[in-house]
Amino acid sequence: MLRWFMNADAITEEDYKLYQKLRERRNDITHELLKNLNNGFNETDAKLYVKLLELYQKIDKWWINEKEIPISGEVLPDEYDPEQVSGGQAMILSIINDIIFDNKERYKNLLEELRKLGIA
Repeated sequence: MLRWFMNADAITEEDYKLYQKLRERRNDITHELLKNLNNGFNETDAKLYVKLLELYQKIDKWWINEKEIPISGEVLPDEYDPEQVSGGQAMILSIINDIIFDNKERYKNLLEELRKLGIA
């Protein structure tokens, strides 16, 4: 699937190679779960996790801007910023990460914005 995104210029060859590295570490974590839980996770793992989130956000933005918006037929406002777009799953993932990493203030702000929109 990622090769399709690479062929569509959504991601680069470097992004694809990064994903392969992330996948190898994920496989190690899951296949050696007890060992990894016992040893804990290090700074390298945390950095890989952040890179994984960045890659996901890159693909999410591309998909919305290049696929969903063009087929929706909606007219975008002049102030629309394609770099600030985020899908529902990415938003939920962001909230989960904020809770995990104890970023309560950002979570509260996001929740307030959702309430204003009548979503929460």
